[in-house]
Amino acid sequence: MPPAFERSRTMKQEIKDLYGLWLKKTEGNAELHDELFAIEGKEDEISDRFYRALEFGTGGLRGVLGAGTNRMNVFTVNQATQGLADYLNAKYDSPSVAIAHDSRINSDVFAKGAAGVLAANGIKVYIYPEYQREYFPKLKSDCFRQRLLLRCPQACPP
Repeated sequence: MPPAFERSRTMKQEIKDLYGLWLKKTEGNAELHDELFAIEGKEDEISDRFYRALEFGTGGLRGVLGAGTNRMNVFTVNQATQGLADYLNAKYDSPSVAIAHDSRINSDVFAKGAAGVLAANGIKVYIYPEYQREYFPKLKSDCFRQRLLLRCPQACPP
């Protein structure tokens, strides 16, 4: 059997196994579970959702909302956040993070999930209680807010 064919067959099996795992593990999340259940037996749709992990690029973590490793969902956001937590804990003695969300779909859900992952890793989290109209809150222009949220008195003069 040619190596490329064997690799292709192995990848298809890995995708199928990953799909089965997600189908089982998302039983508590009706939206994702129902989406996965609806594509059962549809190899192309399953493959598109699981052939790779969603990548973190220069614009952040971006992708289609939905179930799978190649989609934006609470699991992929939390996985990326775990990587951030590992980095922060390796670089800083007592890191803290400010988190805001906006009006985009699931932004609040992703913010709360990220806050939970960071807190579980011993990182102090300051989360905005309501959505922010601006894409990035103006932390740099508001010294009081910056000091309050980031506990960083040297960030700007008193």
